[in-house]
Formats: sequence, structure tokens, C-alpha cells
Amino acid sequence: MPRVLVLTDRGREHRLPDPPEGTRLIRVAPGDEAAHLSGGPDGDHLYWLDLRREVTVEAELAFAKALQACRTPSTILGVTHEDDPAEVRARAGFLHGLAEENPHIRTVQVRRSGPGDAFADGWAPLLDELRAARGPLTEVQWSPGTRRTRELTEIGLADRDVRLRTRGTYLLTGGLGKVGRAIAELLTERYDATVVAVGRSAPDDAQRQWIASRPGLHYEQTDIVSAARTRDLIETIRERFGGLDGVIHSAGVVKDALVQNKSADDAEAVLAPKVRGTLNLDRYTAGLRLDFFCVFSSISSVMGNSGQSDYIAANRFLDEFAAERARRVAQGERSGLSLSVNWPLWLDAEDERREQYQALAAFLRGQFGMEPLSSQRGAELFLDLLDKLPDTCHQVVPCVGDAERMRQRLLPATTAPAPATAAPAAQRPAADSGATLEDIGERLVELVRAQTGLRPQDIPVDRTWGDLGYDSVMLSHLARDLGPQFGVETPPNALFKYSSITTLSAYLRDQGVPARDAQAVAAAPPIPAAVTEDPSPGRGKYAVIGMSGIMPGGEDLADFWQLLVENGSAVRPVTRWKDRDTPYFAGTIDAFDAFDHSFFGVSAREAMLMDPQHRIFLQNAYNALLDAGYAPGTLRDVGVFAGVQFSEYQTALQHSEDRAHPYTVTGNAHAMLANRVSHLLDFTGPSQTVDTACSSGLVALNRGVLSLAAGECDVALVGAVSVLVDPAATDAASKLGVLSPDFRCATFDKDANGYVRAEGVGCVVVKRLDDARRDGDAVLAVIEAVAENHDGRSNSLTAPNPEAQVALLRRAYTPELAARVSHIEAHGTGTNLGDPIEISALRTAFETLAPGREPGSITLGAVKTNVGHLEPAAGMAGLLKLLLCLRHGRLPANVNFKERNPLVELAGSPFRLLLENEAWERGTPRVAGVSSFGFGGSNAHVVLSEAPPAPPARGVARPHWIVPLSARSAASLTRMRDSLLQWLRGPEGRRADLADLAHTLAAGRDHFEYRTAWIVADTEELARRLEEARPGDVAKVRLQRLTTHPVTLPPAADPGHRAALEDLRDRYVQGEEFAWQSMFEDGQFGRLHLPGYAFEQNRFWFE
Repeated sequence: MPRVLVLTDRGREHRLPDPPEGTRLIRVAPGDEAAHLSGGPDGDHLYWLDLRREVTVEAELAFAKALQACRTPSTILGVTHEDDPAEVRARAGFLHGLAEENPHIRTVQVRRSGPGDAFADGWAPLLDELRAARGPLTEVQWSPGTRRTRELTEIGLADRDVRLRTRGTYLLTGGLGKVGRAIAELLTERYDATVVAVGRSAPDDAQRQWIASRPGLHYEQTDIVSAARTRDLIETIRERFGGLDGVIHSAGVVKDALVQNKSADDAEAVLAPKVRGTLNLDRYTAGLRLDFFCVFSSISSVMGNSGQSDYIAANRFLDEFAAERARRVAQGERSGLSLSVNWPLWLDAEDERREQYQALAAFLRGQFGMEPLSSQRGAELFLDLLDKLPDTCHQVVPCVGDAERMRQRLLPATTAPAPATAAPAAQRPAADSGATLEDIGERLVELVRAQTGLRPQDIPVDRTWGDLGYDSVMLSHLARDLGPQFGVETPPNALFKYSSITTLSAYLRDQGVPARDAQAVAAAPPIPAAVTEDPSPGRGKYAVIGMSGIMPGGEDLADFWQLLVENGSAVRPVTRWKDRDTPYFAGTIDAFDAFDHSFFGVSAREAMLMDPQHRIFLQNAYNALLDAGYAPGTLRDVGVFAGVQFSEYQTALQHSEDRAHPYTVTGNAHAMLANRVSHLLDFTGPSQTVDTACSSGLVALNRGVLSLAAGECDVALVGAVSVLVDPAATDAASKLGVLSPDFRCATFDKDANGYVRAEGVGCVVVKRLDDARRDGDAVLAVIEAVAENHDGRSNSLTAPNPEAQVALLRRAYTPELAARVSHIEAHGTGTNLGDPIEISALRTAFETLAPGREPGSITLGAVKTNVGHLEPAAGMAGLLKLLLCLRHGRLPANVNFKERNPLVELAGSPFRLLLENEAWERGTPRVAGVSSFGFGGSNAHVVLSEAPPAPPARGVARPHWIVPLSARSAASLTRMRDSLLQWLRGPEGRRADLADLAHTLAAGRDHFEYRTAWIVADTEELARRLEEARPGDVAKVRLQRLTTHPVTLPPAADPGHRAALEDLRDRYVQGEEFAWQSMFEDGQFGRLHLPGYAFEQNRFWFE
């Protein structure tokens, strides 16, 4: 028999019978549990722990950590009584979480009701319960002559006497996050209710405006963990509003961590609002005639979850509290419905590990048929529960999804205790058709090898995932791949419990994984197929919603695309190095030293001493946000991730008298590339500069995606930049032997002999895909995956490692993506060795990723043949090229190609060189990849897919719209007006909706002192008005920023609508500030990719 820990309630006298023969009973004093567990003998022992011991959270955690550290299989037998306080019964939740994290631990809870002692019949009935137990937690209730198990049962909702009354007064704790706002909206709108929302933090400006716009909604800043503050809150509500009709307690804190990593402070923070907060609210509303007292619990208290032992305990307390309060209602001590709602996953609720919860959503959907709830859907369901649940119901798990599958998976039959001779489930042999532990372990080793690049001999099966290099994001990828590989959907958090290949193998075997041969018979090779709309799109994916850049030979991305489709080359003599004896050719930009310093409030002297890379990056970062349709001044939670490598301007400044000036330090430190953007635009997300040489741009993208996945920011601004300043750097590259002596990059060609240096800048704006769809963003492409690794110890520091490139590709592509990809933008530096290594790695990776691919079905591109090698910005150049290809549906050919390098073997592979411009066939949503390899061994690859169709706009129809335009100078405004006209005359402008255009230019722009505006009926009229405008038709105004006015217009059919628009235009051009978004709240309007800000071209260079 395994070691059993018996937890009993101290408030009752228990006469424990003699233990089974050969078993020793040890009674453990409160606080001594850890010592017994860490130093006690192994073998058959019964440890008796007092469940109602008065110990601190620190002592409770010490007990749990000691138990977790033991490898001896242990069963915790908890014995309680129905009349015990909720705090005592809630410990079952903590033990449930503990058992979820450790496969060596099980917990059995026996709850006694009525008279009598749980040990009256000796140990036999209790040991029968132990033997019958299945899974981490088993709960039974004993009453005289009856045994019941705790499990779910289905209940229908029917029309009953409503509990929500018109003009009632309700207390809502938990602040005004997305859930709170949705509930408050429904209560105030449907029931004309008074809602007093309570939160610990003061509302920000946006929240205050929203509260002010909602009649009946009030906000109180207080902490319900404090008894005195809760008492004052209830008294204030009664005095101000005349009473209180219902309580909705939704406050809660999540601080996930395994028990061994959990601190007492964090556990206390999780427990306090749900335990002390609930008790305080109950205490000071006990005498009120409430219609309901509702607490928001979690499905985790029913189903368990690794890393949430304290959270499960807190929510289990709420469940037990609701039952206890219901008994008090029956006794006349309380009033109204007592209800604990065990909410499933809220998809758009604010959390800190969004990607893991998205994977959890996929697990719940696959295993249980359960769909996550949006805030709006959840709020509506909650009001239905309040009105339609019977009075006898005090705990409910609201589930939405596949009803039949949920019944099958969530409503198990009652399990009777097994006879004393029955073998535990863990000892039963697996079915003959199942896979063996050895087979599953071998397949897991292969999967880990593919994801990490480790050799099989370097993958110990008993080491933890962390020891193998996995972080939380990589664990999400591992969990994602277990489904296709083994047919078992596994959430990432389960990998905290099954923390090694050995323990995960046992889990997968117990889930009924078929043997490899049986699985192979049922599985068909992956083939391209029509992709239907995912009913829950966007989970775990990221959207590119804006871009901006200057590539060699042009001024913007329109010029870049023109160069690509014309198969042109931007390589030309470098004229800025006038003192060179021999000319050098490179891919250069004209405005490398231009900067609109006054726009950003930078002095001319500081601009002159600032690295030109910082200047042009700042301007393009700003314009990328405009391209996404967002006014930078309205954003805060933005992370900035910038790639850069060289400090040539700082080197050149050493010959200047200003070499020691403070601006030289701040203007040339690499950290300031990202930090300056965050500072000047007031962004509060992470701000990081990345230097991994030629892979810097894509590594910065990976940093941005990881930050979004971790919830560190809601928008990631990612880019890279390089400017050629000092010819000495070029001379050094030439001595390394990497530069082409004939100044052309001939990727994949037999005459390839190196690359040509180039300069440029590129930026993209990235959001989580579900957020982008929710916000109506114009998605340019979907980031399916970003992978990053390092060569390790290769032949030399700068030599590429083909095995690392293979591992990188296997990490980036699932078999499904590999079956759909149709184009890859290669790193392609045009070196005689590097190109063949890259092609060989692609072939090797796809032999296992997509063995059935048709030869020549994946084209290979190389943008370096057009513009040269932008070094740290090379990956960004390839990414921007792919985004433009997706937009235009065309694949431009590589240039500088005459004859294939014989070492580039393509025969029989799915790859072919792109030698002519081609239409990019759709068929299924298009998928493409881009590679970028740093010369120090840092590699990155990103997989993009075509943006999903945008939902139709739901804006209201109006006969006229106002279109505002502004700038910081008259010259900039005139150029922006010309750019807008040119865009309107192009293909995108001819298809544009005027309402979306007005929305983008009004709500998606910051507004400056030089202004103009038009009132038009359609885009054609706007184009005519722009053509008729004269250069001087702009006005400089004195901005009136002290007050921002909402835009209020009469209905479109009202005769005064046009006059109101004209008044709005007049006030705007006179300098008044408006909350433009308020004009568009009666519908969902799109955002357009319009021309950005026309910065002044002031030239700055040191003397």
C-alpha cells in the first residue's frame, strides 16, 4: 500500500482504529508536516494530519513543497464534515491542484454528514475508497446508509420569476475590465439599473469617460479585503441609493506557478479577494434583503489545473461558501439566491499568458466540445442564469459548445468503491492495440529533437522540459504538436505535471495512444486541401497590420514594389564617399541623412549628433502605426523591438569636435534606437534593441511575438535599420571575402561570389490575431510561426551549420503548414558555400515535414539580388517583400541569374528557383516563409499566411462625411494632400469605402496645427476637391488642447446633418480638438492602409 496521509478535522473527536496489519500510524502535530515528509521513512505508513490546524500560508506551502519533493507515491485522505466551515472544505481544492502537478500524489476526500464518525467502521471502507479512486481527486459523501460521489449533472434553464428587477441597485466587484464592463452595460441598458462597480485601482482617463457615458454606473475605489473599507462601502451604497438588491463578486487575482515555485505572498494575494473579500461582503450584507449573492468561481475548481493550487483553493472556497450561505438562507439567516458560477475560459479576458490559454481553449474544444466565452456572450449568459436557475441550485458550470460531446465527457457514471482485492487502475495492463512506453518515448525524443535541434543522445528522458531548453512558449508548441503526432489533445499546462519524457510517455499511454503501425494505417499523408473558416480563428497567431519602409532605390514601399516587379536592381555607385580612390557599389537610399527634427521636438544640434539610423527608424516607426490606422498618440501598451548592427556614425564622429558631447552618447547608443521611440511616443511596453547581425530584424520580430504571447504588450512595433556611413566597414567586409568583386548578388547562380552591402529601414506593426479581428484592423498577413535558434559549435564562429538550419525549419513548420507553403524567401547571400547549405537544409527538413510535396511546388526568392544585403535589416527586407507579394498576388523573379550553381541540388525536391514573374495562385490561403541567418550563428525563420477575409464593415450610411488632414508644416500638409490624391487614383483608392477612409484619417491620426478638411459624398468627389486645392489652402491654427470635445451629430436623415458637419469642419480648422472615435461608435468601421506622414527633408550631418 502506498503511503497515506490522513487529514482530519480538529474540531471533532476521532477515535482512529488500529491501522492495517504491518502499517504504522503516525500522528503529525500542526506545523511538523514538512519534517515528517522530508525525513520520515518510506514504506507503509499512515500519517494523520489535523485538517483544521491553525497554520499560516507559509506552513501550508512548506507542507506542500515537502510533499512535492518526495518521490514516494502518496495518497492524501481528507476527512471532513458537512458542517465544517467553507475554509476547511476548500482545502480539497488546494490538494487537488497539488495532485495535478505531481503524478505520485492522489487525494481522496470523504465528507461525512449527519451523526457518527467516519472511522466507526474501521479502516476497510476508507481503504476501499482509496482503491476505487481514479485521477488526481476523488470526492465522496457519506451519510447514514448512503454514499454519493461529487460529480456534474445537467440542468436546464427555464423561465422563472425574474430576480433582476428594473431600476435595481447592484454591487459589482472586480473593477471594470472587459468582463465587468460587459455586465455593467447589460444591467444599465436592459434594466435601467444602478451599478456600483468596485476596484482597487483608480480608473484611467478612458475608463472615466466610459463611466461618465453610462447613466446609472458609478465607480468606487476601495479594497474589499479590508473589513473596515467593505463596511464603509456597504453603508455608502445604502445611504446614497437607498438599499442594495444584489451582489456580484467577480474580483480575483491569478499568479500561476508550480507549488515548488510559489511564494507565500503570491498565494496570499490570490486567496485574499476571494476568501476574505467574500467573507467581508457576506458579513456586511447579512441583514439586507438581497435578491441574490453571486460569486465568480472557475471551472478549475471542478476540473483541476497545474500551477494553480492556490487559485483552485480560492475558487473552491467560493463554491463551498455558496453552499454554506444557501443553508443559512434556508435557516432564515440570509436572503436571496446563493450562487457560485464556475466559469470556463473567457477568451478575451485579460490574462498574462494569452498563448497558453489559447492552446487551453483548443484542448477544451477538442477533449470536451467546450467553446470559450467572449465577454459579451458570458455577460448575457450570466443574466440568464440569475433569472432562470432554480432556488435550489447554488453552484453551476455554464458550458457552451457541442452539447452531446460535453454530456459524454463531463457527465460520467457513478463509480462504486472497488472491493478490497481490486488492483489500482495504474497497475492494469494497457490494451493490446496501444503503443508501448518505449515506442511513445522514442517518438517523443524525435519530436523534441525536431523542435530543439538536440541530438538524441543529448535528450535524457528523465530530465525536465526546462533542462531541455523549453520555455513556456516552446511548451505551447510541444503541446500543439502532440495532437497530430499522438491523437491526444494536451494543454500546455499539463506539461508542468508531466514534466519529462518519461512521465509524459506514461500519460500518453494511459490516454490510449495507438501503436505506431495502427496509427500509420489510419493516417493519410498530408496533402494541400481547401481550408474552411476556423470557427474560432486567431488563437495563437499574430497579425501584421501595418508596415513602412525605405528600401534601396526608392522613397517608400510603393517604389520598392515597382523595383521588384520590374526585375530591377538598386545597386549603384556610392557617391557619398568622395575621397575613395576606387568607386564602390551598394544598394543605397537618397534620404539617408534626412530628418524632420521639429516634428519630434528634437533640436537641430541633437539631430546632427544622432545616428541617422535612429532618425529614419523613428520616422518609419511612426508611419508604420499610421499605416495600421492608429494615431500613435492614442496608444500606450506598445512594445518596440528594433534590429541594428553597426555604429559607423559614432565611429565617424570621433573625428568631430563634438565627439564628447552628451548628445553623441544618447544619439548613438544602440539601446536608444528602440528606447527613443518609446520615449517620444510615450509607449510603456517593452523596449529592446536587438543585434544578432544579419538576423537582427527577424529576431526582433520573434521578441515582439513572444512579448505579445506573454501579455507584456498589446501592440508590437518591430523593425530594423542599417545606414552605410563609414567606408572602413565596407573595406573590412571586403577583407573577410564576403563581398562580390563585381558588385552584384547572384544568389543560386554558378558565378555567385558574394554579396553587395545595402542600407534601408523597415517596420511592421503586429498584434494578436484575435485582437486584430476584434478591433477591425486591416490585416496584411498572419504570422503562423516565428522560430529562432543558434548554430552551436559549428566549424567556425562564422560558418553556417546545416543541422541548425534544419532544426530551425522543423521548429517553424507543422506538417500542415509545410503542406501548404508555396514560396520561401531565402537568406540567399549569393556565396558559393552558403547558398547550397541553405538549399540542402530546406530539402532535408521538408523530406520529413512534407514528404508528399509535388516537385517544384515551392518557389525560392532572393530579394538581395534586387537591393543587396541590408545586413541587420535583411530579414525585414524579405518580410516586406512577402507582405507586398501577398497584397498584390504576384511573385517577382530573382535577378542576376544565368545558370544554376551545380551545388544547389533541386531535382526531385519540392523547390524551384523563381526565374520569371508569376501570379501567386490562391487555391488555399497562401503560405510563405522567410529566412535570416546571422554570421555569428543566430538564425530565424518566420512563416506567414494570407490574411483571412475581413468581416464586412457595419458602419451606418450617411450622405456626407468629413475628411480631416493635418501636419506640423504647410509643406508637409501639401505633400500629404498630393499623396492622398495619388492613392485615390490608384487601384486601392478606387475600391475604398469613404466611411472607412474618413474613419482612418479622423480617428486614426494625430492632429496638428496645419489643418484642412473636406465634406464629401464619395471618394470621387474627394479626389476632385483635392485636385482643385491650391498649395496655399492650408491654415495654421492655435491648437486648443485643453478640452477634447465629443463629436455629436444629428441623424443622417435630419436636415441639420450637413450644417452640423460644416460647423464641425469650421471648428476643426480653427484648432479645436475632438474625440473623433465618438463619431464612429454607431457602427464598426474599417481601417485603411493610407499614405503616411510626409516628413520634412532636413539634412543633418556632423561638421
